[in-house]
Amino acid sequence: MEIMNRKHGCKQNRAKRLLPLYLFTLSLLVASCSQIDCPLNNRAYAVYRFMNSVGDSVVVDEVITVSTTRDELEDSVRLNQFTGKSTFSIPMSYTQREDVLFFEVTGDNYSYIDTVVVEKESRPHFESVDCHPIFFHTLKKVTTTHHAIDSITIHNKNVSYDSHTANLHIYLRSSN
Repeated sequence: MEIMNRKHGCKQNRAKRLLPLYLFTLSLLVASCSQIDCPLNNRAYAVYRFMNSVGDSVVVDEVITVSTTRDELEDSVRLNQFTGKSTFSIPMSYTQREDVLFFEVTGDNYSYIDTVVVEKESRPHFESVDCHPIFFHTLKKVTTTHHAIDSITIHNKNVSYDSHTANLHIYLRSSN
């Protein structure tokens, strides 16, 4: 009987010694599970909105294609044959100080190409160590040629994940 109690006591002592190890392992497992949902697309998009001279959002009748110089091994076309809407989004580059875009505006009897230069400051945005690097941007200045585009203004200088607020307002020339 005493031998059985000794064996039983040995098992209890071993269980008491291993309990902190089990608790430590369990806490590591719980801590390693991240509750952060990383965004599937970790690029910040600038939102463009077409406006009329009174300041109202307008739907474009023209066909618009936006392209850029080939960078970061991506396709140079950012927006292909856009028409019948008032807003669109274009991804911003990570490391370049400025993004150069070519807007091709085509109507029934005309086709114009405008060059738009968007100067920006990129800043890292931290979500979690589990997520890919993310950059948000602050728009500094925007310039354009004036073939089809009359002007572009900065409406919201902060480019982030906010896809509802327009960053840039585009005013097309009315004499196309």
